[in-house]
Amino acid sequence: MTPDLEDDLTPEEELKVAPVRARFLSRPGMPSEIAEKFHSMFDLLDRLDSQIDACNDALNACQPPRTGKLGIRRDKPTRDGIAGYPRLVEWYRTNGGKWLCKNIGNNMLTRKAKSAPPFDGSYKYVIRIMTELNILFLTRKNLIEHLTNINRILDSLSHADTKICEAESVITDIQADSYRMLESKWKL
Repeated sequence: MTPDLEDDLTPEEELKVAPVRARFLSRPGMPSEIAEKFHSMFDLLDRLDSQIDACNDALNACQPPRTGKLGIRRDKPTRDGIAGYPRLVEWYRTNGGKWLCKNIGNNMLTRKAKSAPPFDGSYKYVIRIMTELNILFLTRKNLIEHLTNINRILDSLSHADTKICEAESVITDIQADSYRMLESKWKL
């Protein structure tokens, strides 16, 4: 009777993750050191997501199936293939018996734990899980910000490289034209 707190990705969405990571890593002229750093950052992101999912499983296991049960749901994956942002939710049952959830925010997680019956038996475990989730959420947020900033920097460098190549081409053409003009002037 408990709500399903399993992964929300469909198989089609899971397949979209790998090609997008390849887009991050397949930039022309990217040094192997930078590509390795990208790989390690994505590996760290995967580890963080698996730890968040483990915390979700622990929350599901230690709380009774009652209105007010806490869990984690994810937004849909971003266009960059990064798993959706995890959000803390509170489950409640409708009059028809259907389980629904509402977002309760990722701020001050330890204050979200319920200590009243029937949650009093799992209160100390939920507090420990919330403390860990707070660290994981902040680390994940910072890592995604770093990935986004690095991607912006690489895009701007690629754009600058394109502009430099265009300028070199124009300057080469101007030099060739000026040499021809000088040669024709001296021949007269």
